[in-house]
Amino acid sequence: MTTVWTDSRVNYPLHAQPYTPAHHFARSRSDPVFRAKPQLSAALAARGKEAGFGCRAVVADCAYSVSDDWYLALREAGLAYVVALRPHRGTWARADQPHTPGGVRYPEWGG
Repeated sequence: MTTVWTDSRVNYPLHAQPYTPAHHFARSRSDPVFRAKPQLSAALAARGKEAGFGCRAVVADCAYSVSDDWYLALREAGLAYVVALRPHRGTWARADQPHTPGGVRYPEWGG
């Protein structure tokens, strides 16, 4: 897993952390040294911030949208995030707003 600093001209790798699948640990996912990908990615993002790299938002695909721990770790690190949500995955919103991507309506498209 990596963190990358980017602007309109350059993508620059900052940190890397190998992911080791759970089956390589004696106690699988319950092994105290095992770290899931969302845990590793949140730690890498926080490490980039601590190193002084400015960050408007952490961007991830929908694979992390199922991890509440990932959201919490980013919030605790003071990092904003943008993530693609799966259509069934709800999120916090005002009562009159859509709570899932499938709940979004686009009147101009007839939706």
